[in-house]
Amino acid sequence: FTGGGTGGHLFPGLAVAGRLIGEASRARITFVGSGKPFERRHVSAAGFEYMALPCRPLPQNAVPGRATRWLARRASLVCASWAKTRSNLRCRCPVRVTGTPIRRTQVGCHANTGRGHVSTPVHMATQAWPWHQTSEHRLVVLGGSGGAGSLNENAPRALYKIRSQLNGWKVVHISGEQGFASTRELYDKLGLQATVADFIPELPDVLAATDMAVSRAGGTTLAELSAAGVPAVLLPYPYATDDHQRENAEVFANAGGAVMIDQREVSGRLDDHLSDVLSDLLDNCSKRERFSAAMRRLARPEAAEDVAAMILELAGLEHRRSMLHTAA
Repeated sequence: FTGGGTGGHLFPGLAVAGRLIGEASRARITFVGSGKPFERRHVSAAGFEYMALPCRPLPQNAVPGRATRWLARRASLVCASWAKTRSNLRCRCPVRVTGTPIRRTQVGCHANTGRGHVSTPVHMATQAWPWHQTSEHRLVVLGGSGGAGSLNENAPRALYKIRSQLNGWKVVHISGEQGFASTRELYDKLGLQATVADFIPELPDVLAATDMAVSRAGGTTLAELSAAGVPAVLLPYPYATDDHQRENAEVFANAGGAVMIDQREVSGRLDDHLSDVLSDLLDNCSKRERFSAAMRRLARPEAAEDVAAMILELAGLEHRRSMLHTAA
C-alpha cells in the first residue's frame, strides 16, 4: 500500500488493509511512504509494516491527481470515489465507483487524543472525552490532519459574531499541530468556550455525534462527513492542485448536503460571510435535517469492504479463501 503524508491520503489505505486482514489473515501487508512520523505512527498502531521511500506528494480527489492518471494506464482495476472521476481517466482497465474507504466508527468508546494536545479556554487537562455522550449540539471546525490556517483564523471570529446563537452548542476545533497554540489563544482572547485539539484519531466517533461542521473539502473528510450525515459549510482550499477541493465541494453542495464558500469569490471579510452562513444554519433545524439526509444519500460506508473484496478477487485469493473455509 502507498499513499500518505496526511490522514486523508493514509486512512483509506489503512481502512482497506484492515478489511483484508479480516478476510485473509495470513496476508502480509506493507505500507510504503515518505517516512513522515505521522505515517509511521498510524501504520504502526494499525499493526502493519512500514517502509520509508523518499518521494514527493501527488494529490488525488474528484479530479484524479498525476499519480493516479499515470498509474491508471498500467492498472488492472481503478476504484473511484465518484462517477465523474471516470471522465478524467484514460485507462483500458475497469473503473468501479466504490466511494472513499473510511474508518469504522466505534461509538460507545471514549475517545482520547493520546498526545496531550487537547485544551479548552480554561486550560483543562487532557482527559478521555466522551464524544458520543452530550445533551448539547456539536459544531466541529475541521481543517484536516494538517490543519488549515484560514479556518483557524476566521472560524473563531465568525463564531464570535454569532455568539448569542451558540447557547446549547459545543464547539470542537481541530486545528492541526502548527496552528494549535494560536487557535487556542484566539478562542481565549474572544472569550469563547471551545475544545481545541491539534488532531483527533477517533474522528469518525466525533462526527457520529456532530450536528454541523465547518470544513475543508478533502475527499476523505467528505466521505467521513457523509457517512455520519453531518451538514457542512465547506471552504475548499483555494490552492489545491487542479482545484480539486472545489470540485469535491461542488459534488456535495449540488446534492444539497452542504454550503460551499469559495474564498476567492468572497467580497469583504471572510469571517463576516462565514458568520452569515452559520447563523442561518444554527437557527434552522429543519434545514440542517435536510442537509443531513442529503449527505447520507452520498455516503458509501461499505467502500473499504468493497475495495478489499476486489483486491482479493484480483489476487486470486477469493477461491482459495473459500477452499480454506470448506476444509475447516
